[in-house]
Amino acid sequence: MSAWYITQAGLLPLLLTQEHCKGEPSLVALFTFVARHPLTKKSTQLNALKPQTAEEKQQFEERQAVADARKAARNVSASAQPEGERLLQKDQLMLAAQVQREISP
Repeated sequence: MSAWYITQAGLLPLLLTQEHCKGEPSLVALFTFVARHPLTKKSTQLNALKPQTAEEKQQFEERQAVADARKAARNVSASAQPEGERLLQKDQLMLAAQVQREISP
């Protein structure tokens, strides 16, 4: 297994193989996790791992492309939202937080 880390998030690939599949993986899953500082519980930096083999480099490039596409989509959706909607959403969140504070013991 290999994992590559970008700032605070990490990927952990998992391959499940079964005897009747003749060495081909039956299931491939990617778990995404965020590193937390043990005391502050805030996001913390991870040590970067450099891909070594050609397969690792290809996987890294594929995952980097996915990460870049997700980031671009977030930026587009945030900038496409009209200012009025953003302010309304902010007001709704502030109201919800105020209500939560009032009903909490």
